[in-house]
Amino acid sequence: MELLSKPLQAAADLDTARCKGQWQSISVLADRYKKYHPDESVIQATAVLEAEFAMLLARHRKTPLVSNRSTTHLSTTPVVDHDTLYEHDTPDHITLPEPLDPSMTESILTKLLSIIQQHRGGGGEPETNDQWQAQFAKIILARIYFETARYDQALEALERLALPMQQVHSGYGMVLLIQARVIKGGCYEMQGHIASAIEAYEAAWSVYEQHSAEKGEVLWSWIEECLYRAILLHVRQDGSPRSVLRLLRGYMHLSTSHWSSFWRMHKRWIVFRHYARFLIKTCNEGTWFPMSIQGDLQPKVSATTNQASAYEELLCLTALYRSLLSSLSSHSDPSDHVRYVLELAELMTDAHDAIGWGEISNIRRVLQFLQAAKERTFNSICIARYIFFCLMRLGNFVEAAYALRSYMELVGMPEIDQPTVDDVKVHSIQQRLRTVQDTKETELDVIHVLLAGVELYGRERHNGHVAAHVADVAVELIKDLDEARHEKNNTQWDALVAQCYRMRGSAYGLYAVQCESPEVRSSCHHEAIVSLTKAAELDPSSWQTYYELATQQAQVKDVVAALNSIGRSLHLEPTHLPSWHLLSLLYSCRQFNDPSSRALETIETALSRFAPDINAIPNNLKYGLPVLSWSEQENYSKRYYDQAEAYLRIRMAQVALLEKMQGPNAVLKLYNDLFATYTQLAQSLGMNHQGEFIRRVSSDTTSSPTTPTPSRSSSKLLDPSNVPPPPPIPEDTTTMDDTTKKRPRKKSMVFLDIRRLSHSSSSHDSTHSPSSAQTTPTSRSRSSSIQDKNDSSIAPFSHTPLFSPPCHTITHSSTQSTFIRTMRERWQKLLVQLWLMSAATFIRAGRLDEAGKAVSEAEQLGLLDADVWQHVGRIASSKEDDSETALESYHKALTLDPDHLGTLIDLASLYMALNEYEVAQGLLERATKARGWDCAEAWFLLGQVYQHQGSIQEAKESLLYAIDISDATPNMVTSFFTSPFDQLARFVA
Repeated sequence: MELLSKPLQAAADLDTARCKGQWQSISVLADRYKKYHPDESVIQATAVLEAEFAMLLARHRKTPLVSNRSTTHLSTTPVVDHDTLYEHDTPDHITLPEPLDPSMTESILTKLLSIIQQHRGGGGEPETNDQWQAQFAKIILARIYFETARYDQALEALERLALPMQQVHSGYGMVLLIQARVIKGGCYEMQGHIASAIEAYEAAWSVYEQHSAEKGEVLWSWIEECLYRAILLHVRQDGSPRSVLRLLRGYMHLSTSHWSSFWRMHKRWIVFRHYARFLIKTCNEGTWFPMSIQGDLQPKVSATTNQASAYEELLCLTALYRSLLSSLSSHSDPSDHVRYVLELAELMTDAHDAIGWGEISNIRRVLQFLQAAKERTFNSICIARYIFFCLMRLGNFVEAAYALRSYMELVGMPEIDQPTVDDVKVHSIQQRLRTVQDTKETELDVIHVLLAGVELYGRERHNGHVAAHVADVAVELIKDLDEARHEKNNTQWDALVAQCYRMRGSAYGLYAVQCESPEVRSSCHHEAIVSLTKAAELDPSSWQTYYELATQQAQVKDVVAALNSIGRSLHLEPTHLPSWHLLSLLYSCRQFNDPSSRALETIETALSRFAPDINAIPNNLKYGLPVLSWSEQENYSKRYYDQAEAYLRIRMAQVALLEKMQGPNAVLKLYNDLFATYTQLAQSLGMNHQGEFIRRVSSDTTSSPTTPTPSRSSSKLLDPSNVPPPPPIPEDTTTMDDTTKKRPRKKSMVFLDIRRLSHSSSSHDSTHSPSSAQTTPTSRSRSSSIQDKNDSSIAPFSHTPLFSPPCHTITHSSTQSTFIRTMRERWQKLLVQLWLMSAATFIRAGRLDEAGKAVSEAEQLGLLDADVWQHVGRIASSKEDDSETALESYHKALTLDPDHLGTLIDLASLYMALNEYEVAQGLLERATKARGWDCAEAWFLLGQVYQHQGSIQEAKESLLYAIDISDATPNMVTSFFTSPFDQLARFVA
């Protein structure tokens, strides 16, 4: 590097010292400058006077000189920061350091005024170097006026400044120009001229943007002050997003690239706080836009790109925020540290809720931070809430259940997952929230947690009892809040209340399906209908409510009401496949003329118009997207799994309807398409990981499209846009007796008191057959003994398993998501159901060998599945002289699931054939008390048993009830006796 001459080196040293704020060495450097520049006097004098003033200011405010504090990122040693007086700043109250007494600066001021007067020139542009430095001295003069609270005089000094900016390009002169604009902004701010103050601050920032290569501690000090005050004033004035984001991004850029993490931490915390809040505000309002640090506008981009850019900006901010928290924690007292942790946790979660949570890896990072925060904040209630929702988003539902229990314990209701018979009392929650100090938790926060808890226990863990209890708490809590509210007819509030009632209705509907007590079941059905009806009244625009209501009405056999409700749901949301599935099931009920035809048209409409686009499934479905989300704008993986399953189930229903209409032999060829659909969906969802891989089902014919061509003309398809609320019902309800079966239907029979049919042991003792010895999972399958020994393949499709190897040899990575493993198991269960469905069709077609091979494939996937052993027994019972094998298989199924409905009915039927009516009676009574309460086949067989035993009244009641149930049951072929309505999705979002 070329050495500078001594005069130039002296000038450079003095300029550098002033830029770095090395005021204690200015006197020596100024004398050295004078030595090599004897014709100049102003810069020496003004530099010394400025240094004297800077040291006076530091002594008075008891702050270290700028030179003692590194503002660069190279410094890693914590120092005691002296910006604590700013830590409580708000946009409406921005701290300004205590001004000096004017008398303390009188001597410095007098000397400066003298220098300026001597070198003021002719009033035009400065000509000599001394005249230039005299103009710079006016800025030092203005600063003295500003620091002594003489704002008018400071502005006057700056107004007389004759200093063309275009001739100042670098060095301390540039620092002084920026300083002048910041001082002007500060004066206007103190005088209440906020708009002028903001304009001056932005002018200072514009100067820096044009000279961003300039560095130095003094420059950073003034730029930080400029941005800090401009940002808070903009927030106070509700400034335009363009202006505010420009300043916020500039502050974040300098924090990242130039400033030490230990410099002005409290002010930085305040800026980051408002940065996060402003991101939330602009994203919610749709006013966020991408802009570079330099202020260059980006070309117009899509909303999706904008959201991704906003998310990336949020990640940068939260990373800086967490780093700043670490810096502050080194010298914060415990109470302050807790406050910082809670604030950061709240801002992070609120911002992610508004902008998006991104991929699972980021959610895990947030969860890790929250779990550490939980230890530091002594079990904060809000931290517990954040942890619960993070676990839900990750799909860790077991851990989420523990987190929910911990949260509810903190808010005053422990053991939320252990329902009792006592009335729900929410006063303990309200009292707890009032008494806990240092918490912002409200009843609304608790309600949102409870609603997510209902989803957790109802939809994910299939525990209707606990889900109903959690929903009861949510409803009682929101009822108390609703009564205390003065504002009425608030749509958003009504929607929240309606959501509570909808969740309660769905939970009680699930509980009704699962409970075994007839009295409790009847009560649950009633509570479900009442809650869902209330939800529909509060929020008529919710398609989810009408869908849940229709599903519940279908379960209690009120088909006409269910048709009305599902029609309203489809009118509001015509793309929801489970709604079309439910509509087809309702149309297939026997109480209508030609039910299968109308039901099939409905399915064909849904498949032709609303089949999911497999190509639209994102590549990061398994390990990228969050499992759940409560934002309409955010994508999440469970949505795709649910859509795929709904599509597969409606395809299965289509085949079942066609078999009912055309016979089993006519639909055998359709299983090729059904298995191909499963394969395509499973592969798209990533179900071929590690040892698990999917092989296409081979056939003699070429593969068919995923959706088979409808057998009916397109002109006959239902138009979803024309489905009014209520939907077109096959026949008018007023003339139902002309279109239904001629026997008038007694509504009272549908809701017949099941207790009369429960048959107490005092009048009818039942004898239960002893269970056979339990087999081990590794024992040889009995199904292999009922197959034909020839190796001919099943026509028209192969019996090669789609998953290989069998499930008991499948291994999963320890790092694999719990949710992904659950989805694999669920889809493996679906494949088992497909094989069993095909096996049942072969049985009905009289092709027992092929049925045995299909069951064998199902057995390889679900050896511990009661459905499999039921079908093994069904094949054996269809053969002559093989009742022993059938009995053994049925008892194995009951060993796996003592209340398995299909096995109880098939086993009872076999015992009836063996003339063991007492055993059959016990099995059927057991079935009708539990899951088979609405199974027409079970009640019909029970009626035959009573008739054989001479119990005519009981036989009559059972048979009439079977007829009533049959009229309101979907008329389609199925290998399972459970209600098709129970297979529909619940707790839809």
